[in-house]
Order: sequence, then structure tokens, then C-alpha cells
Amino acid sequence: MRRRASVLSYIKPAEKNNLRLKDLSQLFPSGYQRGACKLAGLSYRQTNLGRIPYEEVEEEEVHVEEKTYVIDVHGFLMNPDDWDEDFASHRAMESQIPDGKLTDQHWRIIRFVRAYFREFGGIPTVYRTCEEFNLEFDELESLFPDGYHRGIIKIAGLRLV
Repeated sequence: MRRRASVLSYIKPAEKNNLRLKDLSQLFPSGYQRGACKLAGLSYRQTNLGRIPYEEVEEEEVHVEEKTYVIDVHGFLMNPDDWDEDFASHRAMESQIPDGKLTDQHWRIIRFVRAYFREFGGIPTVYRTCEEFNLEFDELESLFPDGYHRGIIKIAGLRLV
């Protein structure tokens, strides 16, 4: 399987310059994608969706056991209310998570992200998620090797809009 660069791997240069989670959070309080990438003139849509406007991304269906999920071409669930643990487990098997199995720590993070989305109507920043679980970026990346958006957010049944 080809290793894809994750959002978290882009932060390695910051760590090499002795910038830690707290420093990055202060520099980019709105998060990496919404802060650093936006300032650099990059966006998730441009870099990860092949410059296709998100609204034009085609939908497809995935069948897990008896249930059908509508996803975009990148595997993100179109309706977050359709999410369930079967969807998460299926996505985990397709990701680079070791053995495709979600541990208790994975589930805690996934449930936190979903609860945050329900309460605030948006996805928490990677900083907020790391702070919630007292994790450094590399620890989070070891749990979700596909990165924050293609890993945690996708498995949690959410997507950037």
C-alpha cells in the first residue's frame, strides 16, 4: 500500500524547529487547515480533491452488511447522521490503522470528534483534539496514520465542507 502524506506529517518541520503543539496552537488558533494552509494559499479542496469544487464531487454507495452508506469519491460520508460503528470499523479496515482494528483510544477520539461536531457544528482542530487527549502530533499520527482528515474525520463519518 502506498503511504500517503498526512496532515500531521506536514507539521514535522515545525517540530524540527522546536515548535510544539502549544506553539502551533498559538500561531494558528483556527487550526492547521484553517490557519497555516489558508495563509499559504492552500486549501483542503485544492490539495486533496484535485481542485474539484467540493459541491461537484460525485457520490457513490458503500454496502456494509445490510446497510448502505452514501459517500463521496474520497470515502467521506455524505450525511453524518448515517454514521454508525459499522461504518467506522469498515473505514478503519481500509485505512492504515494497524490490522484495521480500532482500539479503545481510537473510539474515544472518534466519539470526541463526533460530540464536538454535534455541539459546535464543526470539526475540532487537530490542536483541540490533541489537547483533549494530552497527545502530541506524532502520537495522534501513530494512532491514525492516514492523518487527521483522511483518518479521524473520515472514520468519524464527518467531512470538510
